[in-house]
Amino acid sequence: MSIAWITDDLLRYTREVWSRAYGREVSEDEAIEMLVNVKRLAEVMLKVAERKGDDADECGDMGAGVIPRTEGRLLD
Repeated sequence: MSIAWITDDLLRYTREVWSRAYGREVSEDEAIEMLVNVKRLAEVMLKVAERKGDDADECGDMGAGVIPRTEGRLLD
C-alpha cells in the first residue's frame, strides 16, 4: 500500500494529537500505522455503504438501537 497520500503536515499533526493523548512521544512509524489503519477502516465502511445502495443515508444505521428512543426523543 502506498503512503504517498500522507503529507508531512498530516504526519506532524497526527503525532502531536496522539502524543498528547498517550502522554508520550508517538513515533513516526506509529503515526503512519495509525493513519493507514484509519484509511483501511474508511475504505471498508465505504464498501459497506455502497453495497447497501441508495436507500441508506450518509450514516447508514450505525448506532441504531444503542439508545432507545421514546416518542421521538433520545432522552427524557
